[in-house]
Amino acid sequence: MDTVCDNSPYRLRKALRVVTLLMLAVCFALSLCMSLQAQDDYYPLPQRNVSQFGYPYPPPAADEPGVTLKRRYMLDGHPELDFNPRPQDEIWLVSTRDIPACMPSADNQQFACKHPVGTSWNRVPLEQLLDVQGLNPDLANVIFVHGNRTSAFWARRRGKMAYQHLIANNPVDLPPVRFIIWSWPSDEVSGSLKDFWKKMSRSMQDGHLLGQFLGMLDPAQSVTLLTYSMGTQVGFSGVETATLRAACPPIDMIAMAPVTHCNWPRDRFQADVANQQIGQLCFFRNPRDIAIRAYKKVCQIHCRGAFQPAADLMVQIDPHARQYDVSRGVGCEHNVLGYVTQPQVRCELQAVLMR
Repeated sequence: MDTVCDNSPYRLRKALRVVTLLMLAVCFALSLCMSLQAQDDYYPLPQRNVSQFGYPYPPPAADEPGVTLKRRYMLDGHPELDFNPRPQDEIWLVSTRDIPACMPSADNQQFACKHPVGTSWNRVPLEQLLDVQGLNPDLANVIFVHGNRTSAFWARRRGKMAYQHLIANNPVDLPPVRFIIWSWPSDEVSGSLKDFWKKMSRSMQDGHLLGQFLGMLDPAQSVTLLTYSMGTQVGFSGVETATLRAACPPIDMIAMAPVTHCNWPRDRFQADVANQQIGQLCFFRNPRDIAIRAYKKVCQIHCRGAFQPAADLMVQIDPHARQYDVSRGVGCEHNVLGYVTQPQVRCELQAVLMR
């Protein structure tokens, strides 16, 4: 008599294994397709107030046709800022995005200078900004330098946010300021590591252009550099270049989530600090920042253990530099909005402008 073996449980287990492996493969493929979220342009989606921000979103700016509605919502969660600057303030934008990376200096015509009119920006010659600066010497110059992975549209957007939270919404009546948004070419390129090293080199090169611009300003007027993330390297390189000029205005620096190149020659900056070309130095760091943590690991591998975080290194260069840990208020996201809304940042900027 033939015996029939029931192997249905075995077939069921085998089918479950196959389904599980397929699901794992799909999840792995999706994870590879997702972009890195630890970047300067990433923001967590906040709980928005419809009455405050309004719907629908305004269309992208004319010079940013690639910014889609979905991408803008993912990055920031807010529509374009329609803000009203204080009557005593000036808002400007200076862009080096059209200047080739190999040029250590440029003509004034190559700098794109813009002045806001409502929510739009009108391009004007750079000489107009320099002339106005000479006519209004009472205004303090504040230059905001954004971080990596920031398009021209988002550079303007971030600058507006920084001005609104740190100056316009400051409970203290600050003196009149000339707020200049420095827009450097930091658009995202494919590949996280490739993007990081390419922009790190470009940040050092763009610092020479910033230093050239600082040398054009009235040396009798003070300048405050307000930098974020990789924009700190732009600021440091700009200070180095500016101090080589005979007429360099006194420069104070406030760096949020500072990022510097591990091969940056810091001895020249230390000499500038020793010669008192640099005024106040203040750093706001966040050890919980996921992008800063990834940046430290990459630099430690690249520099073979010789890497030091920017804020810790600057304190060694200048013992009087102040640094604050804002991890409790900012959290683990690499979020410029989290920094510009911190009371400590507002108070430091207030102290610099009112000294």
